[in-house]
Amino acid sequence: MKEQNKDSTFHLVTGGSGSGKSAYAEDCVSRLLANRYGEEKVCPDLNRGAEKKANAHCVTSLRCVYIATMIPYGEDGKRRVERHRRLRREKHFETIECYTGLEHLILENELLEMSRRYETDANAVLREIRSDANGALCGGMPENQTDVDYVVLLECMSNLVANEVFEPDGAGKGTVEAIQRGIDSLRRQARHLIVVTNEVFSDGVSYDTETMRYLSYLGAVNQAMAAQADMVTEVVYGIPVTVKK
Repeated sequence: MKEQNKDSTFHLVTGGSGSGKSAYAEDCVSRLLANRYGEEKVCPDLNRGAEKKANAHCVTSLRCVYIATMIPYGEDGKRRVERHRRLRREKHFETIECYTGLEHLILENELLEMSRRYETDANAVLREIRSDANGALCGGMPENQTDVDYVVLLECMSNLVANEVFEPDGAGKGTVEAIQRGIDSLRRQARHLIVVTNEVFSDGVSYDTETMRYLSYLGAVNQAMAAQADMVTEVVYGIPVTVKK
């Protein structure tokens, strides 16, 4: 099993509903790419042939992956998901839907499967290039390119926990442990990991037994992630407040 990269970072972003935490997390990805690597080093989404060729000189190849966890229900939900996918593509994100079983998610395999839906020239590039021992891929990679990194944004943990607790194929009573294994797996695969979660128990309301069980699991997952994270930020009314750095 791949060891965690010593240069990797893990940023946990939390906040209440409508706090602006999701927008802040996406902004963190944009600033991370610009500040650490420089805009000219970011290889964009593979479905943009012209931009891919323009960035063929990139020194550090990055793949920005957005792990979406909310299950779409009905036609309206499916349309909303597709709209969000389009918006993320504009920000160079490749979206992976993951509703349960995060520990089984292998980024390379998922992205290879997604690449089959891209244009022909991008597929040809994907077939021809294999990078380092991890098998990471990036369109337009120069011949001597060996450094390919994943920047992963998971949005959001509250949905993932709910799916594991309530869906038939979920982990049920083993939710906390299963998700912890999933986070550990992502940290081994990604150079930079940002996870968005919800603040819980702050409303002081008592719920039914099943909801309280879900909240207790989410609280346990949040505490475990906060202990592991290099940085924890709470977003309050759009204002990021550093909790751990």
